Amino acid sequence: MSTKTLEGVLKNTNEYKTRFQDYKGEIISKYIDLPLTKLHYTKCGSGPQLIMVPATMSYMKNWIPLIQFMGQKFTTYFFELPGYGGSTPYKENFSSELVTKTIESFADKLKIDNFSIMGFSFGGILALKAVDYLEDRINKVILLSPCVSKKAMNFSGKKLFKARVLAYSLKNNLFRKLISSKKFGTPFLSYLRKFGKIDIPIEEHLKKMPEHTLKVLVQEINEVLNFEIKRDVPFNKYCHLAMSTKDPLIHFEKTKLIIENIFKKCYVHEFDYPSHQLIKKPTLEWLNKEFGGLLDLL
Repeated sequence: MSTKTLEGVLKNTNEYKTRFQDYKGEIISKYIDLPLTKLHYTKCGSGPQLIMVPATMSYMKNWIPLIQFMGQKFTTYFFELPGYGGSTPYKENFSSELVTKTIESFADKLKIDNFSIMGFSFGGILALKAVDYLEDRINKVILLSPCVSKKAMNFSGKKLFKARVLAYSLKNNLFRKLISSKKFGTPFLSYLRKFGKIDIPIEEHLKKMPEHTLKVLVQEINEVLNFEIKRDVPFNKYCHLAMSTKDPLIHFEKTKLIIENIFKKCYVHEFDYPSHQLIKKPTLEWLNKEFGGLLDLL
């Protein structure tokens, strides 16, 4: 296990005033060898154990304010998905099932017996799969604008079919090469962003992606477009659902109904932001101002 401090990334975020005067927001970046991958992860804060699972196209540097925010109440762990950033790809094709096994071996290696789990967007799928697989070890479940079913996507049947065709096209090596070209790639990715109602400029992200990461992204998209969870007996866990009623990508009421059906104890926290995710990178100061009350309830 090797260790390094994210000093360059933390240079600005540590300057903000925090909710607790003695809270430093220190994040330590580590690498840990697991059976399926060498995982790049961070640890921040103190208190009950919390594992945050990533969304699609998630890199450590973009999650620092949220990691620090949650670190004010929890001992918070976040990792880059295998195939992204510093985490090595799986030898076989990426799947959420492999991620649940990675979470299990990660917790075992760090001797974490019980923990809460938190997921945003695609991380909702990963969190639900983890609860299903590791139910006896999970305390609370925190879901932020989560993908929980293909039926909760704000897509018509026709648009869902188009999305599946696009996801299938991304599997083709020639098609991926075309994406990297300015003539074809820029307009196509701009269309893809509008089609998926994504409010961040994904064009530059995708063009710079190594091939193994793009393959992971394709698998993630396919899971989002096909995922359903079925439970004969609801999870006997506390679940906090925090989501905008105006989310353009995921239907709020359908998501809420699904979560209420699969958890015995569900708390819903509603917001009114007009996008699926924040367009600008939030600061710790802003998160405390906007969501400090929510953190107190978790």
